[in-house]
Amino acid sequence: MTVFYKFLTLNSASRVFKDKTLSWSKIEMFNDPFEGRFQINHSLAIQARFELLASLNAGCPSLLTPQMFSLYDDPNKKHPLLDEMFNTGQFILRLIEDEKLKDEFSINKFENAERQLIRYVSKTKYLVTEWTEKKELNFINPLRSELIRMFRNDLYVLCLSKNTSKKSCLQNNLMWAHYSDNNKGICLELSSDDLLTIEDCIISQKSKTCSEISFQPHKLVDLTLATNSHSNFFDVKYQNMLPIIEKDDLFGLNQDMHAKSNRLITKMIATKSSHWKYENEIRHVFIARPNANIGDRLICKIPNNSIKKIYLGSEFAKNFSNEHDMCKYISDIKKEIPNSEIIQTKISRDSYQYLFETV
Repeated sequence: MTVFYKFLTLNSASRVFKDKTLSWSKIEMFNDPFEGRFQINHSLAIQARFELLASLNAGCPSLLTPQMFSLYDDPNKKHPLLDEMFNTGQFILRLIEDEKLKDEFSINKFENAERQLIRYVSKTKYLVTEWTEKKELNFINPLRSELIRMFRNDLYVLCLSKNTSKKSCLQNNLMWAHYSDNNKGICLELSSDDLLTIEDCIISQKSKTCSEISFQPHKLVDLTLATNSHSNFFDVKYQNMLPIIEKDDLFGLNQDMHAKSNRLITKMIATKSSHWKYENEIRHVFIARPNANIGDRLICKIPNNSIKKIYLGSEFAKNFSNEHDMCKYISDIKKEIPNSEIIQTKISRDSYQYLFETV
């Protein structure tokens, strides 16, 4: 059994104990302003691949969507780029039909269509400029726009930490300080297997008549991102440069075509600056289904036995005015989570280490 750790404030942990839930959030709610930032290796090849994939997924090239045409300040103003976009979009639809890409996907047929599209666009005057991002017309790049939309609207992430080969996550003083209210909070030890058997989802609604609505999770999100359900977990990669989206990463836009490829999601939501390396983070990701209308957070019921151990921070007692109140709180935890071991974290007298004592 693989275990992960969730550092929480006392209030957040209390909600977990009471409701048996964890919260998956949109990346834009996280505390790192560089979350989800990326570069695109712009070329005709990557744009051609994107347009073909977008057409197969959505049934229409991004070049032909109303949103793309509405980006101009004056929609009545004719520009040759509009004609090139329309003609290229029609050419893409003919390519997909001629190569029968919708009937039975083949990498060879797809790459042949790609080559034809690249040759076609290379002969244009304005669209080829847009696709290589020279920005002479200040036109928003459809590839970047689609990736940002997907990133902001469709991905929900649960942040966890894991042990390294050399050090226990529970010995990480920075995690206790930053995420558990300066050691006054709690750390949960969670089973990764149990996180894959989520039974229920709750959406918090901003409504006077209904505060919470319960759904089966498969109606809201893709519970697996690939053929192996463990692929919902992504080890965060730490580096000094922003990740670069390459041509082959785009197969991640269509899991049916390239089910084992999660490179795109890894680069978009599981790559962070080296400054955050101390977190040794692993992320569990859900992708919202179309029109799920979830909001900023996805709150999921977790199995009763998913919390294996409950670690109380070394300064946990500071939450209470007296020992009686603290003991009552611990007693309530035991009633709510009867199968979990409760452990008090203490500070070593002769080293920068935490000690652990079962309550």
